[in-house]
Amino acid sequence: MSTNINQAECLLGDGPLYRRIQDALRGRIRKGDWMPGQMLPTRRVLCSEFGTTQVTLDKAIEGLVREGLLRAARGSGTFVASVPVRALRIGVVIKRSGPEEALEEHWDDNFYFGPLFRGIRDGVTGQPVEMLYSNIQSGDYADFSREMALDGMILILPALEDVPKLHALSAAGVVYVAAGFSTGDPADADLPCVDTNNREAANEAVTHLLELGHRRVAIINLTTSQGNHHDRLEGYFDALASAGLAVIPDDLVLYPTQCMDRFDSHIESWILRVKDSVGLPTAIFACDYRMALATLRVLRRHKLRVPEDISLVIFDDPLSAAHLTPPLTAVRQPVYQMGLLAAKQLLAALQVEDAAAPAAQGKQILTNTLIVRESTCPPGTTVPTEAY
Repeated sequence: MSTNINQAECLLGDGPLYRRIQDALRGRIRKGDWMPGQMLPTRRVLCSEFGTTQVTLDKAIEGLVREGLLRAARGSGTFVASVPVRALRIGVVIKRSGPEEALEEHWDDNFYFGPLFRGIRDGVTGQPVEMLYSNIQSGDYADFSREMALDGMILILPALEDVPKLHALSAAGVVYVAAGFSTGDPADADLPCVDTNNREAANEAVTHLLELGHRRVAIINLTTSQGNHHDRLEGYFDALASAGLAVIPDDLVLYPTQCMDRFDSHIESWILRVKDSVGLPTAIFACDYRMALATLRVLRRHKLRVPEDISLVIFDDPLSAAHLTPPLTAVRQPVYQMGLLAAKQLLAALQVEDAAAPAAQGKQILTNTLIVRESTCPPGTTVPTEAY
C-alpha cells in the first residue's frame, strides 16, 4: 500500500500542527496503510511529506507510542505495534468562563498550565493513552464525557459551583480526577482531587508580612469562585485571626469570576477609593501571578514603590518572578507534580478490575514553598536602589 501522506490532510482542522499530524498518522494506521510490525518511513521522509520539523514530528509520534499504536526501537526505527492495544481515551478538560481565556494551543506557554500539562503527559508516558484536550464553555462534564466516548477525565481547576457535578460524576461511575481543586468540607472528602495546600500557604505568606511588622495587609483576589482562590482567601483570614487583627473591609479587593482584562481597573478603583479615605495598607497579598502583575502596573502608575511604600507577596512563582524589579516574594506551587499525580491517580482508577470498587477516591494535597525575595520588607524601610 502507498505510504505517501497527503500534506493537506494534516493541515486541515484546528489545533497545534503536531496533533493534526498525529491524527493523520493514526488514521493511516487504522486504515491499514501501515500493517502491524511494519516500519514507518524515516523521520526525514515524513518531515518532507508533512512539511514540518523533526521536533514537531517527534512530538506527534511520541503521542502514538504512548497510545500503543507505535513502538520505537532505539537505533532501528519506529514500527506499527504488532498487536495494537486499544488506547484509553482521556480528556483533559478546563471550563472557560469567557472568550478571553487562552485557547488550547497556547496552554503549553502558560506559567501554570505549561508545567501542569507536562506533568500530565509524563504521568501517562509508556501507557496506551489517547489524550484529548478541550476548553469547554458550559462545564457540563458528564455530557462531554459521553459525547467524546472518554474512559476518564482530568478536570482542570473546577469552580466551587461544580462540586455538585463532581459528586454526580462519582455517583454515576464516571472516572475522573480534579487537578488544582479541593475543598475542606468533610462531605467532599471522597472526591478524587490533587491540589496544593492553598489555605496553609496563603496563611504563611500573610504571616510573613505580619512578622515584618505590617498591621494592614490587603488581599487582591479577583477569582474567589475558584476553589484554590477561595482557600487562599480563607488562609488570609486565618493569618489575621492568629495575629489578633480584625478584617478591614477596605483591604479586601475581591471579585468572584476571573476576567483578566479587568484586573487593572478593579485595582485602580480600589486605590482611588481608599487613598483619600482610610489610606493605603502597607502590604498586599496578590492571589496569583497575573493579579500581581496588574498590581505592580497600577502601583507604578500611582508612583508607589515596592517594597518601600507597599510590600508585595504573591501566589505562583514562574521564572520571571525572580527577575522583576524588585524580585517578588512568592508562594511556589509544585504544579508539575500535581499534573503527574493526577495522571497517575486516573490511570490507577482506570486499571481497577473490580467493577464494584470505587473508580477513584480521595484527595492528595501537596506542599507549597514560600520564597522570600526583595518585594517584602518592614514598613518604613528604605531600600537602596542598587539592591535591585
